Amino acid sequence: MRKNKIIIPDAMKMNGGFELSDLERARIELRETQLKLAGRYIPPEDRGNMISKEDAVAQLQETLSGKITKEESPIDEIAVELERIHMKLNSAPSTSKAEAKRQLRRTQALLTKQSRRLL
Repeated sequence: MRKNKIIIPDAMKMNGGFELSDLERARIELRETQLKLAGRYIPPEDRGNMISKEDAVAQLQETLSGKITKEESPIDEIAVELERIHMKLNSAPSTSKAEAKRQLRRTQALLTKQSRRLL
């Protein structure tokens, strides 16, 4: 069972044209007042999870269109090589001990190279 519950930040509910009940509006205002009194209040525009309604609509349209963006990374050659080795090892009936050690060293070298690139 998939849970498709989307959590919308309270500041977006207050500014985004959502229909809120009086109770929910009062709860949100109470939480913001408590944050102000505690000295931990951050304006809604400065919060990390806030985006404008226009940006959200644009991001939704881009997602629904299915277009590939320029931000996607190119094909990872190391991942392709590791997949090829994986397929070869799974399809080969048996290998010698020397061949297995050689493949292990090559795979470890590729994984080390890939992990260094990610850092």
